[in-house]
Amino acid sequence: MDLDLEILDPKDFPKVYDIAKEAFPPSETRPYEEARALLDDPQFNIHVVKSEERKIGGFLVIWDFPTFNFMELFAIRKNMRGLGLGSAALKLYLKDTSQPLILEVESYDTPIAKRRIKFYERLGFTLNDINYLQPPMRENAPDVPLMVMSHPEPIAENRQEELTAQIFRTVYGVDEPLELLAT
Repeated sequence: MDLDLEILDPKDFPKVYDIAKEAFPPSETRPYEEARALLDDPQFNIHVVKSEERKIGGFLVIWDFPTFNFMELFAIRKNMRGLGLGSAALKLYLKDTSQPLILEVESYDTPIAKRRIKFYERLGFTLNDINYLQPPMRENAPDVPLMVMSHPEPIAENRQEELTAQIFRTVYGVDEPLELLAT
């Protein structure tokens, strides 16, 4: 599949936000203005997935940290799913970065959550022994129980607390994880 990953042109932000609204429940996305304001943060990047026809087919929201990258969101437009676009986009991103990539998956024991974990495992990700509650992304939204996956290898136990704290400080704006969940 021929596709490109490009850093978001700010004029395309509304299209990307529409894909996020289509792919995630409101409790897992930031309000529009708050998300748009992050475009000014040098650590925050949106990589737009463009199809052969140059249509925006999805996106990866990546936070660049000194020793790793963190993927906050990854979505493919609903009518373009199942065509291999997501796998191809993530493989392209992984090929172009030298940093380890960390992401979160829902810890629910549902068929969708299990399928999502298997998708990432097929791409070389490892499910780590790190579980926590994601702080609410909106007022009155629930916390979301999450597990952490990493590529190309598991996160060393002596680095888990440091990486989690960095994600919570920068991405969620809180000093420490709300609650680390027992595994």
